Amino acid sequence: MEEQSVGRQVIHPIIRAVILGGIAFYIARLQLTGHLTLYIAPRMTIYVKLAAIALYGVAVVQIYQAFKLWNGKEDDCGCEHPPSPSLIRNILVYGLFIVPLAVSIFTPDTTIGSAMAAQKGMTLSTSGSIKMKEKNA
Repeated sequence: MEEQSVGRQVIHPIIRAVILGGIAFYIARLQLTGHLTLYIAPRMTIYVKLAAIALYGVAVVQIYQAFKLWNGKEDDCGCEHPPSPSLIRNILVYGLFIVPLAVSIFTPDTTIGSAMAAQKGMTLSTSGSIKMKEKNA
């Protein structure tokens, strides 16, 4: 293989490992800061934590694949999985994962306040919804 084609083949597993590791890191950060329940139900936290561990594992496998390709070893499965040669397609596909991940990491984890909810037309208290029903009746 040429050096340039090896570099192009190696970059894809590295990008995938970074994306998977980033998602797992984000889940771990949410758990450590106590903000995980802002996004998911408390009963589901154990499954999300297990998914984060699995994502770390898959990221390690992707790094292993990159090292195998860098050293010139072929895939063991006997089938080919070539990445798309189109740069635009690769940017779009990886961007589908990178953009939401970047937005979620760089924006604050907060709940919607009652003042903001009132501006949006939402009622967060049960007494407010009862009063609204009485006014409409």
